[in-house]
Amino acid sequence: MAFELPIEILSKVAEFLSPKDKSRCIAVCKSWYTPFNMALWNYTTIFNQKKLKAMCDINSIEGSTYQKNGQYVRHLYLDRHTDASNHQLRVLQQLFQNINRLDISYFHLRKAGFSQTEYSNPWKALSELEIYLDFSEENITRGFLDVLSDLSRLKRLVCSSHFQELDTWAVKFGPKDIDTLHTKLPRLTHLSLHTELRILSEKELETINNTIPAANITKLVVTCKVMDYRWLCYFARKYPKVETLRWNPNEEDENQRNKYNEAVLMFESLPYAFPRLKRLKISQGVENEQGYLVIWELLRPFGTHINHLSYKLAHSLDEVKVLSKILKSFTLLCFSTLETLCLRITSHSEKTSNLFDSFNCYPSLTDLKIQLYGTYVALDILLDRCAVPKRLKIQGGEMSGTLKDSVNVAPHGLRIIEFTNMKLDSATFQYISYRCRNLNYMKLDKICIYGGSAGKSNNLFIDMAHTHFKALILNRISFRLSYNYDGFKDSINLLVLSYPLEYFDPNISKPANIDISNKTQHTIKSIWIHLSWSYTYPWRWKQDFRILGKKDADQIHQFFYPFDFKPFSKVYGNNRQLPDDYLYQDHSTNFSVKSHLDNKIREDLCRGHTSLDFRQIDKYSIGIKANDTKYFRGDIKCLVLD
Repeated sequence: MAFELPIEILSKVAEFLSPKDKSRCIAVCKSWYTPFNMALWNYTTIFNQKKLKAMCDINSIEGSTYQKNGQYVRHLYLDRHTDASNHQLRVLQQLFQNINRLDISYFHLRKAGFSQTEYSNPWKALSELEIYLDFSEENITRGFLDVLSDLSRLKRLVCSSHFQELDTWAVKFGPKDIDTLHTKLPRLTHLSLHTELRILSEKELETINNTIPAANITKLVVTCKVMDYRWLCYFARKYPKVETLRWNPNEEDENQRNKYNEAVLMFESLPYAFPRLKRLKISQGVENEQGYLVIWELLRPFGTHINHLSYKLAHSLDEVKVLSKILKSFTLLCFSTLETLCLRITSHSEKTSNLFDSFNCYPSLTDLKIQLYGTYVALDILLDRCAVPKRLKIQGGEMSGTLKDSVNVAPHGLRIIEFTNMKLDSATFQYISYRCRNLNYMKLDKICIYGGSAGKSNNLFIDMAHTHFKALILNRISFRLSYNYDGFKDSINLLVLSYPLEYFDPNISKPANIDISNKTQHTIKSIWIHLSWSYTYPWRWKQDFRILGKKDADQIHQFFYPFDFKPFSKVYGNNRQLPDDYLYQDHSTNFSVKSHLDNKIREDLCRGHTSLDFRQIDKYSIGIKANDTKYFRGDIKCLVLD
């Protein structure tokens, strides 16, 4: 029985329910009350001053409610419109004594609010703190460091502030401040600094070699407006066990170009530099090649073995040239260990395919992600140059691939494909299906697929007959007859997913009782789906979908049967609109479309339909409202690649 399930299982189920459903489950039985009530109160937001005041008033209904259930809150978020007094902060500490994560946005820090004078161990379970430092106070950096004395159990700290280039009150950290931070937070393992770092002085440079390591830190994220590359030498000394490093300087000070050689010389004196580094994510906004390449010059002597690299360029240099040099430098550093590579390409250069030349140098590369912005990529060239990856994710741009010579096409071992914000030729999918026979997972998100032309046929056929999908995800996908079609008013809104009820290879065996040359509803499983678009403010199109029942599907199948063999225009003239009495006429195929069809479906009949033919499909998800999309993502994430 459901009420006999262990509390661990009920708590896991509660994670997937809405607050409304959790409230209903609380009232089911006594054994369900605790797990679903804990899940309901797990996250709490204080979004304005009115809510804060009511919550801190123990005599109010809201105050008494939080006194009763505040013990279940694990994640507390104080919104930017909240400015708590010292007394209110103490009340919050008393109400939410078991929180392990605290998010503070635009918050005025007060030492007294975090003090232990009144309560013995305030927020004793707090292990994560995300805080936005207000730059309106001149001594905010020192005040923030004082506050940390009472939060020594923190393991994760994310500290952010405005980037104020000319504001002398902007939050800026120096080596001494970071040393103090780690003295107060000895258990810290994850540090994210989205603040300014001061330009290192000569005195600070002299003391770098004496830096005391913070051995617990395994993840470091540094985002600043202007970066002094000599800071990397300090971080290399300070964090010898860093496994994940994100380095995001947004701009480059003109004076820092003279510091590159000095930074290289400083690194040469180090005994090690990030010896355990596995993940490196870089986003740079400098305006010269040397600024992009200097980090590889710093790391090369130490033989760093990186497994995951993400690289983004934020300026419009000759990206193809710069990225080619970066990949060449990186290949010399850790060609044998790279498993995941993510590149952001904004160049419109026709030489983009040259970037793929070095990809075959990575024998362990299994995951390739490319972000394109207005760039065209030929899929056949990409797969030829990138023969190893099992996962391919492409975002933005346009892509096509045509099966010209099936004899000389080398098979590819891709297992997972994800396309986002792209325009794709329908022939691309036939090419993928033929070449990537092991493909099991595909996600298409915000995709336009085009094929055919309005003068020849109203129906779009996408042949993936060699593909067995374990999971297929379609979200905000549109189908057009031509590349030049624009606007959802021209989209094909009837979609059918088709696959044989029993798949067999005709080259191996052919059951006598099944004729595969005759695609009828008796041998083919067809799932008919109606897509519809609506305009929502501001400037967005929303897609809805409906899986059609057997009665509607049979009628639509009969309607399109003549058009599967010859164009719409030859069946019923050149006008792409049905006459008013068409739904009630008997036609040459001896059928009529019944009037019970939805008006929107009847209006979309003349646009034709899209047919996606597969070898087999186990699970599919269409539209953002699909409840099992998260399941597919988890399935893909846990996939063990052969």
